[in-house]
Amino acid sequence: MKHLFILVISVVLCVACNNNKKEYVPVNTEQETKTPLYHKTAKDKEAQPDIHVDKAPDGITIAELYKNRNDYANKTVIIRGQVVKINNGIINRNWVHLKDGTSEDGKSDLTFTTQAEVNVGDIVTFEGVVALDKEYGKGYVYPLVVENASIK
Repeated sequence: MKHLFILVISVVLCVACNNNKKEYVPVNTEQETKTPLYHKTAKDKEAQPDIHVDKAPDGITIAELYKNRNDYANKTVIIRGQVVKINNGIINRNWVHLKDGTSEDGKSDLTFTTQAEVNVGDIVTFEGVVALDKEYGKGYVYPLVVENASIK
């Protein structure tokens, strides 16, 4: 009888635990989220005002980088754009998303890692090294990211 009681309690607890599982949803604010790896959120899909930023001298556009990503792997690039999202202090760096008004195959947002502090809406020129299929741990991979960027 004692074993049957323990078995029933165990089943009830297992069912209760499974019913109370909560899906992790990152907290989004205009300036920061808990992780940079959830950068395809509903907020990002909302329509943004038209952005058009002229290409930096000696620079390339975001579309050019996406189109020729393999040619730029492990090379330093210069890109100017408007800051559309920031995730500060994640893995000891700031994650800045830029758009310049260009796109390639539907991709128009480019992520930079930097120590620089910028604000949403700023027009900045970054210089950094292109990394392809960069894994930052726990299985999160960025197909294209510009690392260790500095303001030029």
